[in-house]
Order: sequence, then structure tokens, then C-alpha cells
Amino acid sequence: MKAHLQPGDVVFPGIPHVYAYYAGVPGDYFLDTLLASKVPYNQLLGEPGFVDKLGGLPVVRNLTELKEVTHRARRTWLVFAPYASFEKLSAPNVLEYLDANARIVFETYRAKVLLHEGDSTIKPGSGGERSDAR
Repeated sequence: MKAHLQPGDVVFPGIPHVYAYYAGVPGDYFLDTLLASKVPYNQLLGEPGFVDKLGGLPVVRNLTELKEVTHRARRTWLVFAPYASFEKLSAPNVLEYLDANARIVFETYRAKVLLHEGDSTIKPGSGGERSDAR
């Protein structure tokens, strides 16, 4: 997947620290729409907010926050292994949104990679870093 990332892309890894280890690059956000009340709040960050306890990524807690990120990003990658856990631990409206707006670009018997093409104004070759949409 790392070879497919372009400037302006955002990555939501299902398990941030495992993704960072195997991909060699960190993710950008962590999607936690069902258990959002169980994530820590870090007031010491430049922009205080909820963070993933293992990867330290900003947490997207609901459909509104997910839409904010996907509309700013050029493309949004969602990486889930195992995918069944994602389905069980995500809010139904988030699953419906992703079903309607993202496509499966890779799938095995236990994993899926979804790609959401955003409405960002970042154009290919603009020189922006991958995390500009964050």
C-alpha cells in the first residue's frame, strides 16, 4: 500500500502501531466510532484532542468528523485487518457512509483496504506532504 500513497492522501489504519511497523510509515488518524468514550484526551498536543492510546494518532469519533477528514483529503485509505472487527466496532451510519462513498481496492479473507476519493483541492504534483490534509 505504501507504494500507492500520494501527496494529500490520508491513512486510517485499523491497528495503528501494527500498520506503522509493517508499512514503515505511520497512519494519520484512527477511526473509533463505537467506543469513542474510551479514548484518552491529550491536552498537551499543539491541537489538544482525543488520541489512540497505542499509536498516538488523532481519533475520529463519529460520522461528522470522518466527513471532515475525507473532504479535506485528496484520497483517504482505510486499512482493516481483520475486517470483521471493524464491522462489529463501527457505528452503523459510518459503515453506510463508507459503503456508499468508498471502494474496495484490496481484499483477502480477513482484510480490506478501502479508498475514498475526496473533494480536496490538492492537485497531483503540488508538492504537498501526505499529511497535509491532517
